[in-house]
Amino acid sequence: MPYWVQFPGILHFTTDEFIESMERYRDAEGVPCKAVPSSFLNPIHSKMSEQSLQFYLWWREAARRGKVLTDDRGYAWLYVAELLNSDEGPRDVLDRLVEFYTAAGDMNCTRVIQFVVEDYAKFHGFPTRELPRNGRMHLSTEALTDDLLGYPITVNFPRDILGHQDYDWSDVSDLTADQMTEAMVRFVRGLDELTRTTYGLGFMSAIGSVMEGGDYTPFEVFPYRWDRHDVGYADATSEGCVFDMFMDAAVKEAASHTRRKGRRALSVPDCLLPEYREIVDAAVDSVLSGADWDPAAWRRSDIGFWGRETLPYADDGGDAADELLDSCHVLDQRMPVRTKPDIDPGDLMSHWSERSHEHPAYVPSGRLMPDYRRMDEDQTAYYISWRTYAMEGVYTDTDSGYLWLYLTELVNCAEDPAWAQGRIEELAHVFVPDGFDTRGMFYDTMVDHAVEHGLPISETVLGQLEGRCAAYLVLESDPVRPLRMHHVINMSECDLHPYIDYDDIGTYDRAVLAAVRAVDSAMARKGKRLVDLAGRSDEFLKRRLYAHLWYPEKRIATLRYRNISTKRLMHMMECIAKTVISRINRSKGRRAPRIPEDFPEEYRAAAEAAVVEIMGTGDSRAVAEKRARPLALMVRIDMGAVESAERDLAAVTGMMAVREEEPEQDAVVPDVPVSKGWDAFIASLDQAEAAFLADALTSKGAKASYSGRRRGELEESVNSKAMDAVGDAVVEDGRAVEDYRGELERIVARTRA
Repeated sequence: MPYWVQFPGILHFTTDEFIESMERYRDAEGVPCKAVPSSFLNPIHSKMSEQSLQFYLWWREAARRGKVLTDDRGYAWLYVAELLNSDEGPRDVLDRLVEFYTAAGDMNCTRVIQFVVEDYAKFHGFPTRELPRNGRMHLSTEALTDDLLGYPITVNFPRDILGHQDYDWSDVSDLTADQMTEAMVRFVRGLDELTRTTYGLGFMSAIGSVMEGGDYTPFEVFPYRWDRHDVGYADATSEGCVFDMFMDAAVKEAASHTRRKGRRALSVPDCLLPEYREIVDAAVDSVLSGADWDPAAWRRSDIGFWGRETLPYADDGGDAADELLDSCHVLDQRMPVRTKPDIDPGDLMSHWSERSHEHPAYVPSGRLMPDYRRMDEDQTAYYISWRTYAMEGVYTDTDSGYLWLYLTELVNCAEDPAWAQGRIEELAHVFVPDGFDTRGMFYDTMVDHAVEHGLPISETVLGQLEGRCAAYLVLESDPVRPLRMHHVINMSECDLHPYIDYDDIGTYDRAVLAAVRAVDSAMARKGKRLVDLAGRSDEFLKRRLYAHLWYPEKRIATLRYRNISTKRLMHMMECIAKTVISRINRSKGRRAPRIPEDFPEEYRAAAEAAVVEIMGTGDSRAVAEKRARPLALMVRIDMGAVESAERDLAAVTGMMAVREEEPEQDAVVPDVPVSKGWDAFIASLDQAEAAFLADALTSKGAKASYSGRRRGELEESVNSKAMDAVGDAVVEDGRAVEDYRGELERIVARTRA
């Protein structure tokens, strides 16, 4: 199949061209037709032939239904590019990417997306552990360390990371690759149990491994209209990291333990201590015999993190009962059943009142969505006991099935919504750091429950709302809710991250919050707040409540908010951010961004004063000390010498001056009004800008281009001139701002008369 080959990251069209082409065919429906190759590595709708475009639309319809018609990398690239630039929520986009990746299977076009899935998840902060892995994705070490720093490693890891390639251990042992992988998974879990209970360390800390980080720019070979920043990863195989050396030693021990008759055992490095070797050997034996593996058998004490028998439960009455175990793990289940539960509300309520302070052994729930009808006596006894202590604020590790059931009971059975909300947020705090697969369930439940019952939106809940909605709620509150520097930068028009000294990010965060509040107060004194610069039309975010849980009704919640991605608000936030960064960086001798000249002096002064106050011991103290400095320390000035120098300067200036004839008396000229304000604005527009403004006043809005100049360029230049003349932008998204429509129509009509 012929392709036009292009260098990675270099396209034969601009991002704007792609977006326009994508928007034109966004809702076009495909019809069945004969397969036609794309003939491009990076195709675009507007440059495709009629036949290939029609087939692509039909190909896309099938892809949206989870089926890939033909193995064509060009069509795959175009479909992925559309998803990346979609207006849908990041979670929905990631789900579509995963669906397409899974449907493509082992096709050649799978390689187009295999990196994008992980990049997109990391870019938007989604856990990579839950992603499907048909092979390597972006970096094998990324996939490894993301999962490993969760708990614990899984059999999906790239197998070549489990040992160096300097030797072939299969020449020594009859273990297959799958058996070796499973043995290493079991070994790591056993070692984690041992080191936590004996030394208080997890696996990575116990082997002394230090992760070195790196950065890369996500989805570089795709057009992308949103701002994108580098994302980081931890590299377990970087130079100086002992992880791969340690795993190499474990592989050699496993091979030596199962060496073929007559073959010489491999030399195992000393980093694998005798007690660690014992765990490796036992893990290998369990794999070969088919026996179950119980990592808890390697615990060396019943105190600390794992000690269920001596935990300070609430009924002991001691002060230690108030301690929150915030490092609990979501235990791994072997492919838990996904069958939807058959729950009876009365069944839930009858068990909700049960309590037990016994300590039964952990029994896996066996399901992602368990219910009492399918749980046996041991599972029910364990869960009731675990839930009893959880209600009292004492948590131990459990699996995702029991967590699902507890959340379901909280939203359906709890009589006090405020109490239930506290328990839900507490669960998220305890289990999310390790239970990556439960993150979405916890956060969605937190948001849904708060919205349904009208409970205060905490900072934890606020952070999980859709981005623009959360930003609007932050700015709408009085005073402005806590926010950080990266929030303000994300609400501005440019990337200011390179100016930030992240070793002192706390100062930037405190200063930008104080500056935003100061500017907001200064604007409020004039009857207008920062949030009033947001879009004038209300927007709505609709979501189904408790989509991850069992709930008898399919309720839809609606959140009202305004679009904060308006040029006026984004420009104001940029001005505030640059003022804060400039003030802090100049005090530290670092390069600073230039503050826009159109930032009103009153607001700039308010922002700078807030920053100086936050810096405290810096600029403000220096100014105070300078003002209080004794006169004796100042340089004494000889006033007589100064007066003499002034006389000499006046004499020299008089000799050098050119004497001019006295001018005739000026004639009296009637006063002519000076053109300013709206008159100055309309007079400053050129022909294309005037035509653009006139169309912006119509019902259809401005066109795509004028005399070769694009709409976006003209809107920016018109608003820039409006800011200089009248102090505000007058056009937004190709349409006139309603507040100024009357004045604009008047001056445009007058120029046409």
